[in-house]
Amino acid sequence: MRSTQRGLLGLMLAGVLLAAACGGDADGDDGGGLLGGLFGGDDPITCPLTGLEPDDEANAERRVLAVKIENSPEARPQSGLAEADVVYEQEAEGGITRFNVLYHCSDAERIGPIRSARPVDPPILQQYGDPLFVHAGSVDAVIKRVEEAGIEMINCNFEEAVCPRDPAFSAPHDIFTSTDSLRDAGRSGGDPPADDTFTFDEEEPQGKRGRQVRLNFSPVADVTWRFRANRDGYLRFHEEEAHDLQDGSQVTATNVVVMIVERLDTRVSDSAGNPVPSFEVLGEGDVYVFRNGRVIEGTWEREALTSRTVFLDAQGEEIALAPGNTWVELFPTDAPEPIEF
Repeated sequence: MRSTQRGLLGLMLAGVLLAAACGGDADGDDGGGLLGGLFGGDDPITCPLTGLEPDDEANAERRVLAVKIENSPEARPQSGLAEADVVYEQEAEGGITRFNVLYHCSDAERIGPIRSARPVDPPILQQYGDPLFVHAGSVDAVIKRVEEAGIEMINCNFEEAVCPRDPAFSAPHDIFTSTDSLRDAGRSGGDPPADDTFTFDEEEPQGKRGRQVRLNFSPVADVTWRFRANRDGYLRFHEEEAHDLQDGSQVTATNVVVMIVERLDTRVSDSAGNPVPSFEVLGEGDVYVFRNGRVIEGTWEREALTSRTVFLDAQGEEIALAPGNTWVELFPTDAPEPIEF
């Protein structure tokens, strides 16, 4: 009886294979039909910056769009942070922080307020293929660094049709735009980020408890992230005040990656004469990866400007992020207080 069943199964399988081979299109592609259903088909396309499937597969082939958004108290609440794939936060002059906000598979109908570039922006962006960088001016020395890095940019100070000023807000916190407007204004080409930019794993890690992390950049930028299981992510606060956006939602991150970085003397000053800092994002340093209410401690490494930043645990294995959005905190070694969690 078993022999007969095996024989029938073999004949059925042969028939399925023959039907699949004969039923393809003119290019020999069976579209994942019978064979795809039998053996699982191709793996789904995922976005390299989030590990999630895109709404439109074509979005995964787009270049990264990076937008500089300010974070002074006068600039809040902002727009467009919730839609970003990745956000970098770094200290600017006077202890305030500023964001480099990366959109790849995602889109946002409103982004801003957009402000000026900083020296750390080019080395951040050079690991993301051929990005389009959007800002609202900067000192000549910083503009020159962006140009030398070969990064296409849109300066919103000279592109009011692309980045209109909102009369409901006072200058210089009044420049807003959308991803559609920016992509239309930039070159249509541009390489997307590499598929291995980050490593993702849905399985929860075995790290230490990491339900909260405090990053005291300065007296005017004291940031806390708190994990909420019902939100499956970390909510952002400035001290005890929720960091809310213009639509009333609170800033949330699936992953919070804290890179401990050295402050660099750029010999650059802003228009008011304040020194403009930068931070070392090449080489290596300590890293803390917060996800799923856990923290994995390790080391960040980056060999060259065009190399991706790798996060390694104590055993030298790459630390996987949870599929979703990520905030990367460039936390300086000379901060008023060390990272607290």
